[in-house]
Amino acid sequence: PLALRVVASILRGPDHPDPQVIIKMLSDELIKTLSPEELSTSVRVNTSIYLSYKHLTSMSQKAGRYLAKFPASFEGAVACNIFQSVAYQVENCLDILKTLQQRSLLEHNQRTQRYQFHPLIREFFLSMQKSLGINKKENTQFTLAFIHLYTNMLNEIAKHSSAKSTSVYSLNRFDAES
Repeated sequence: PLALRVVASILRGPDHPDPQVIIKMLSDELIKTLSPEELSTSVRVNTSIYLSYKHLTSMSQKAGRYLAKFPASFEGAVACNIFQSVAYQVENCLDILKTLQQRSLLEHNQRTQRYQFHPLIREFFLSMQKSLGINKKENTQFTLAFIHLYTNMLNEIAKHSSAKSTSVYSLNRFDAES
C-alpha cells in the first residue's frame, strides 16, 4: 500500500515521469526499498517520504524544508509572504504548496483554508534541512520573517482585544497560529 501511495502521488503531479521511467523506478528502487519486511516501519515511511521529496523541484524541496518550521497550520498567503521574504523570486508560491499537497507531503484543510504538515513529514523536512547544512543568511532571514509575522499578529490581537466583542476573534486568531 505504501508503494502504491508514493506512485499515486508522483502520477498526480503535473511533471510526472514517463510511464517507462515509473516502471523502471518500481522495479529498481521502490519495490525493493519498501517491501522488505526486515525493514522497520519508520525506515519504510521515511523512504516513501524521501521518494516523494526526490521528485520535487529544488525550489519545492527548499519551500518544504523552510515551511516545515511553522509550528502548526498556516495560511497559504502567509507562507508565501514568509518564503518570498527570504529573497526568493517565487512567482507561483501557491503552485508550490499545491505540488507539496499533490505529493501527499502537505495537507490542506478546505474548511479553514490552512495548510499543515503531518508531524512525520515535518520531522523529515527539518532533518533534511539539517543534513543539507543551513545557509545562515537564509535561516536568519526566515527567522526574522517569522518574528515579523508574529509581531504583527500580536499587534493585531492587541488592537482588537480592547473591544470586548473582538476578544474571541483575537484569541481564535492567536490559537490558529500557535
